[in-house]
Amino acid sequence: MIYNSSWKDRLLNIVNTGLLLLISLAMLFPLYYTVILSFTDPTEYYTRDLILWPHDWSLDAYKYLLGNGMFMDSFLVSTFLATVGTALSLIVTGGLAYALSCRRLRFRRTIMFMIMVTFLFSPGLVPAYMVVRNLGLIDSVWSLILPTLTSAWYVLLMKGFF
Repeated sequence: MIYNSSWKDRLLNIVNTGLLLLISLAMLFPLYYTVILSFTDPTEYYTRDLILWPHDWSLDAYKYLLGNGMFMDSFLVSTFLATVGTALSLIVTGGLAYALSCRRLRFRRTIMFMIMVTFLFSPGLVPAYMVVRNLGLIDSVWSLILPTLTSAWYVLLMKGFF
């Protein structure tokens, strides 16, 4: 849209653009600095204060990271948690939400009330730990998936779609 703007509008646009550019730079600089430091030689990192562009480029950090077996193990565990946890959560939450959306389900109001109580009053971390301990899931990847299979908010949200 083309229109005649006053000098106040143009000044406001210039100030807004400058302020947003400064904020963007403040948010992007840590990412830039992290990437640059990952390619910097370790001796240069220890001798210089602020490195905006390295003198000596190095891939030592990536050689160490990929040469260590722990990185791939951690990556595989994270991938397993994301895929299996999401799939199981969708199945359990979808099943519960669908069952609660059916009017012929007995004790539907009671179950919904119990879900709402957990939505309003979270028991905390200690009971969750006790459940994991009593199920024998300590030091298991399933201790990260099973206790968080569903939440009251997800059930309420999915119930609205059935």
